[in-house]
Amino acid sequence: TFEDCTIRTCSMENTRFIDCSFTGNLVLPENLEYIGEAGFGNCGNFSGDLKIPDKITRLNGTFGGSTFNGRLDLNNVVYIGSSTFENCRFKGDLVLPEELTSIDNHAFYGNEFSTIKFPSTLKKIANCAFANNWRLTGDLILPEGLITIGDQAFYFCNTIESVEFPSTLQTIQDYAFAECHNLRSVTIPSLVTSIGNQAFLFCSSLTSITIPNSVTSIGDFAFSNCSGLTSITIPNSVTSIGNEAFYFSHMSSIAIPNSVKSIGERAFVGNYFCSILIPGSVTKISGNPFDYTEPTSII
Repeated sequence: TFEDCTIRTCSMENTRFIDCSFTGNLVLPENLEYIGEAGFGNCGNFSGDLKIPDKITRLNGTFGGSTFNGRLDLNNVVYIGSSTFENCRFKGDLVLPEELTSIDNHAFYGNEFSTIKFPSTLKKIANCAFANNWRLTGDLILPEGLITIGDQAFYFCNTIESVEFPSTLQTIQDYAFAECHNLRSVTIPSLVTSIGNQAFLFCSSLTSITIPNSVTSIGDFAFSNCSGLTSITIPNSVTSIGNEAFYFSHMSSIAIPNSVKSIGERAFVGNYFCSILIPGSVTKISGNPFDYTEPTSII
């Protein structure tokens, strides 16, 4: 076991401490220019803050699995590779540097940030990038210029209350905001054409969803178990509603537009509709999409 680690070299390209057992603080020198992939991977229980030196601009899997329990200062890092800070348990506010264009898979999975400030240069948040950041609170403001939110990007960030999407956003992938239990309102921007499978699954506090006319498909389980919903307007651009898309979402009314051609299995099971109008455009109804809704009429 190493206690309090101070690095004095200017490069760690061929030096790794994978699976070493550290305690105490990790101090990186200001002249350090490079740390190799997984340089401090699974190194146990550091304590305190971590400051990345000014000369380091790229990190890839560097600290994954090593816990810190303090704050993270990224300084001039412009590339954050897969699992770089996975399960590091950093706390406090995270400020991502300008010029950062993408955040790779699992980069910040399993941390405990309270807020995140995103750079204006960001284009992509990859799969599981911020999943299980369960202390992330309040409003999540995503920057203009962002195009893609990957699978499970914010999965189980269950204290987020609202998300401000940029007008540039085109893709919300599977499970992107699943189990964000305190999320209350969502307005999908107008360049998004599909809502991924399970994208908002178990967002039980969600009371308001605005879906634009650009959306053509609502994925399987997309709003399943969003038990705070009372109604939703499906735009006249949607052609398919996936399996269990609104399963047990407790809505009292729904208007299915004339554009819809297929309704998936159990799509509206467990809602509280008084009546349901199925338009003539629908050519495929799978399974029993209206089980346990107890409507007085289905037309």
